[in-house]
Amino acid sequence: SQASQMSRIGSWDLDLINQGVDSMYWSPMVKAILELDDSYNPTLTGGIEFCIGESNPRIQQAVNALINEGLEFDEELLLLTDKGNERWIRCIGKSEMANDKRTKIYGSIQDIDERKKAEKKILKSNERFEKVTEATKDAIWDWDIVNQTYYRSKAIERFFGKEASGLFPESNMWSRNHFHEDDCANIKSSFYEAIANPLITRWELEYRVINDLGETLYLIDRAVIYRNNEGKAIRMVGAMTDISEQKQMTLQLNELNQSLQKYSLELERSNEELEQFAFVASHDLQEPLRMISSFMDLLSRKYGNLLDEKAHQYIHFATDGAKRMKQIILDLLDYSRASKIPSTKEEVDFNLVLSEFMQLRRKLISEKSASITSGNLPSLISYKASITQVFHCLLDNALQYSGVGIGPIIEINVLENKEEWEFSIKDNGIGIDPQFHDKIFVIFQRLHNKEEYTGTGIGLSIAKKQVEFLGGKIWLESEPGLGTVFYFTIPKNN
Repeated sequence: SQASQMSRIGSWDLDLINQGVDSMYWSPMVKAILELDDSYNPTLTGGIEFCIGESNPRIQQAVNALINEGLEFDEELLLLTDKGNERWIRCIGKSEMANDKRTKIYGSIQDIDERKKAEKKILKSNERFEKVTEATKDAIWDWDIVNQTYYRSKAIERFFGKEASGLFPESNMWSRNHFHEDDCANIKSSFYEAIANPLITRWELEYRVINDLGETLYLIDRAVIYRNNEGKAIRMVGAMTDISEQKQMTLQLNELNQSLQKYSLELERSNEELEQFAFVASHDLQEPLRMISSFMDLLSRKYGNLLDEKAHQYIHFATDGAKRMKQIILDLLDYSRASKIPSTKEEVDFNLVLSEFMQLRRKLISEKSASITSGNLPSLISYKASITQVFHCLLDNALQYSGVGIGPIIEINVLENKEEWEFSIKDNGIGIDPQFHDKIFVIFQRLHNKEEYTGTGIGLSIAKKQVEFLGGKIWLESEPGLGTVFYFTIPKNN
């Protein structure tokens, strides 16, 4: 029949009562499967001689058991056709009885060669798949929804124990695992909702499991959903990744962030209190200084003609000390303000910052016959107050420490690097011995006595603090008598 031709199924039978030349029958399809001529006359052996390897004794035993005991068989056998080709067949055997005697055995032979070769190919593919799963720490799983089989790679044992790997029905998929009780309901609902939605082809979820040691592990489970033409899910393939270490690090980081936020709030409160204290203290400290200066001036004007030169010298010392103390207080206020983070960034034109400095110090520049030159300076988004303080402190330092009787010559240059701007401020001043290069940025560090050069030793400390706040660094090159070059950098994205 046409169905027989399409499925390549043939029939056979053997008359056990009238055994002779015609007692064995093979249909034309059986002969076609065995690649025999239509004229071939099968013998009593029933074609067993075509079976090779372990298929031969197995079919011989099955036929004997059918004849002697009536045990039906259904065997898949490997045979060698008359033309020398290996071929897989499925052979089914049954029997008939009459008067308590077995009179006939019969059955079918089907060509299953293509299916067996396909199965072998799939098997090799599975072997490769299993080799791949051995090379990763992820647990690979494959759920055949149609045939209700569920495969998991051996790595799954790290999460759920030895019982979890291998094939088992979908009905046991949840009961045999150790999903965290608080996550299990959400996992199942998410899983089956994704399967039911024909528009979803990928599923992903993060959840917890409890391993055999009672430890809580964090997993992220990702899967691809395969669907038929009607959109029905037929298969899911996925991978479970252990993210416990990353999760613990995230939790620790969150705890650290909370601690840092708390510390930041405490620090902000402390800074506000310190700033308020500095303001009040400076006001209270300046008041007695003003009284000292006022009374010294009053004493000099009212009783000056009665005082000798020594007394006038004492009045000068007291007045000068009050002035210097006031300057120290004002510089300390500037230093404390340098620790305060500006509120907003803005576009800062360095040319304008320099112009503002020269306007502010025009009298001093004129008195010292100073020359300040620069190339075209850049603009960038940053904190103007901080940049202004850096420029003012370094330029004031260059003006102050000039040689006796020598007009200060100050050059400002800038170099653009890949990620930062590098500025330099060069002067022709008295220079600094290399052994003091690291000390000059320390607050109140002075290298000269107050009679030679004024100043409190705070300016360079403020410059360093502001440069570091902006994300840059500051250093210098200098030799005594050869001037000084201060360098500092400001990142382009600070």
